[in-house]
Amino acid sequence: MTQQSNSEQTCHSPFFQNYFCLIEKHETAFVCISKNASTYLKNIAIYAKEGDKGLSENEIHTRVGYSPQNGYLVPISKMSDYEEKYGKLLKFAVWRDPVERLISSYKWFMQEGNWRVYFNWLSLYEDNSFERFLEFVEFELGKSDPMMQDEHIRKQADYYKVLDVDCVVRISELNHFLIQNGIPTLEIQNNQTRKSKVEVTLEQINRIKELYKDDYSLPEHINTVTLESLCVSKAHAVDGSFSNTIGMNGYMGKIISLFSLYQKTREPKWESQAESLLNTVLEKSYRNSPLSYGEGLCGVGYGLEYLLQNHIVEGEADEVLSDIDTLVLNEINRRTLQGLNIDDGILGLAYYLYCRLHYRTESEEKVVLTLKEYVIYLIDWIEEAIWDNSRKSNFYETYFILTLLHKLNIFSSKVEKLQDAVMGLLTLKLTK
Repeated sequence: MTQQSNSEQTCHSPFFQNYFCLIEKHETAFVCISKNASTYLKNIAIYAKEGDKGLSENEIHTRVGYSPQNGYLVPISKMSDYEEKYGKLLKFAVWRDPVERLISSYKWFMQEGNWRVYFNWLSLYEDNSFERFLEFVEFELGKSDPMMQDEHIRKQADYYKVLDVDCVVRISELNHFLIQNGIPTLEIQNNQTRKSKVEVTLEQINRIKELYKDDYSLPEHINTVTLESLCVSKAHAVDGSFSNTIGMNGYMGKIISLFSLYQKTREPKWESQAESLLNTVLEKSYRNSPLSYGEGLCGVGYGLEYLLQNHIVEGEADEVLSDIDTLVLNEINRRTLQGLNIDDGILGLAYYLYCRLHYRTESEEKVVLTLKEYVIYLIDWIEEAIWDNSRKSNFYETYFILTLLHKLNIFSSKVEKLQDAVMGLLTLKLTK
């Protein structure tokens, strides 16, 4: 991967440079990567800031602009300065399979009549075969400076470095990612190519994969952000980001952040602080603590499972978490929780159980079968809560949790019906 993506841009390139686009209202920013849903995401940024949606492609790009002057764009090299001044953001990049991305560019410009002056200069419209287009791609990627390459051809790996972002999101999971982070999605996605056919040979596919081999290293860093990674993204402000409770909004979130800092910096002080705080949590966990995810035991359990799965601490999860398992199952039987949310409601239990099960869905161990059984009871409880108007409901969080539960392949038909119902409620909410 080249290092030029973050360098100061001194060249006078006619092509779009490397920027983050701000979704300020939601304290989020994304890397603007052509043909990676960037038009759709720019529309979301405009909607969040100005309230306009369903804009044309030209209007979207005009509003956002091609330099920081419109207030949406921040050069990737300047983002640390921006965050120092205005506060930490959740920064992400969208990843798309390079073969799919390149074919999409070809269809958009060469088959569907979307004019690009640069392509015309190179006589690509005189011979619009895919082979001719691929020869052009080889020419572009042969330029020594990625900033002088057409942004639709530029490698995803040349837009940013992995350390520039908190997470990389597969394009197929983009809407789920947005919903889980409370960012309204838009029904109409702009800049979608039509389903025209492109005849591509195996030899051409292999050439594309070789040309974009750096992009195939990026999925190794894919991390669909969940609440614990949101905590990690605030790691450099650990002292001010968490409450004095034991859950993921408190000590447990801080512990994960400190361990993350240690893994990135190898500074012993971060590991020492994390271990000391973890011992404190383990000593006081059951002393009048709530069961909730945000402030209580589900957050502790989730955090411990996270640390165990990632081999940050050692231990046997079923033994370490047996007491919390019992408390969660008892609560599912009693159904005393009122809110339908993650921090202090029913969804926090679901989040905990998902973490316990997602890596062992095929297991027939007794503890796994018991937890799976209670997931079924929990799904019924979630259904009841969705339609109970007296309950506090966050449908973004509900959809996110249902998406996770669907991955467990437990009571899938019911989960899919609930997903449809919640998406309908979300759509109704957004169109009011």
